[in-house]
Amino acid sequence: MCTQKKMIALHVNCDLLVSLDKNRFYHTDEQKQSMSEKMSGTVVVKNTTGDMFRVSIDDPRYKSGELIPAICGKKKPTKQCEWCSKVISTTNHTRWYGNNCKQKENRKQ
Repeated sequence: MCTQKKMIALHVNCDLLVSLDKNRFYHTDEQKQSMSEKMSGTVVVKNTTGDMFRVSIDDPRYKSGELIPAICGKKKPTKQCEWCSKVISTTNHTRWYGNNCKQKENRKQ
């Protein structure tokens, strides 16, 4: 986003945000409380066509299973560790496996 568009966006929303320093804007405690009250008791769901939206947890379509949570059915990408042969998510592979795998030390000896 170009700088001019950012400045326009900040100008439009300046009545909603409070500046604590020159480059960052934050929501006030009252705004956070208001957003929390609006969002509590709701869930993001998707329908059979994949459209996503937010409904109340008491919605009959959600209770009957017609609408499912938006994160259901999403598969994480996986990777196999070359040292211990475990199949894990790519984020765990980067952090705990691969070059950091405990089995790497055992195989080197």
